[in-house]
Amino acid sequence: MTQQITARKFREGKWWVFDIRELEQPASSGSGILKPVGQAPQLADVKEEARLLAGLWVDDDPDVFEVTVEVVDAQA
Repeated sequence: MTQQITARKFREGKWWVFDIRELEQPASSGSGILKPVGQAPQLADVKEEARLLAGLWVDDDPDVFEVTVEVVDAQA
């Protein structure tokens, strides 16, 4: 079964930085939130990097993730 996720990306210097909010979870300490954040040197690499990060984050095959890429304002 495929899981839909969204990589929210923004430019930071020469890199594209992204997060995946669908995989956020509360920190075990009870204070704060853990969320997967990654980066890619080229815009074309964001989708694949997000898919690989999601697979590592949930310890599953990256192929189960279908990634949509969304541009966000870095200041948001």
